[in-house]
Amino acid sequence: MTEHAELRSTLPHRHPILVVDRVTELDPGVRIRTSKAISGSEPCYAGLPDDLAPAGYAFPNSLLLESFVQSAATLWLQKPEHPVGTLLFVGARKVLVQGEAYPGDVLHHEATLQMEKNATAIFNGTTRLASGEPVLSVSSLVLAIREG
Repeated sequence: MTEHAELRSTLPHRHPILVVDRVTELDPGVRIRTSKAISGSEPCYAGLPDDLAPAGYAFPNSLLLESFVQSAATLWLQKPEHPVGTLLFVGARKVLVQGEAYPGDVLHHEATLQMEKNATAIFNGTTRLASGEPVLSVSSLVLAIREG
């Protein structure tokens, strides 16, 4: 298990956009499982009106995907022979949001490295709630590292 402090030494992200809390399982170069606890004190909830309907507290889809992307990046960057440089999100295909997450929920991401060539890697995977309910599926996620 990789704790939050070690994630900070792997990923370039910092608060408030570091949206992975822990690595729960790692098969280097193959697969990673991570978790993200959603808190009502996340910056995305700042300034919401007190009378907002409960559905208004759904964790933003963009942050769901960002959390998955950071999980995949952690898998790649944990490899000793990964390229060195600036990490780039190239794109994602067939991203399906299947559910919602709210403050108090814990997201569980599973990302698999499908292919790596030069300074580019392709992943796929899913995000589920602790209950097992699916929240997100990603058929193809492309990351790259610009050397230099």
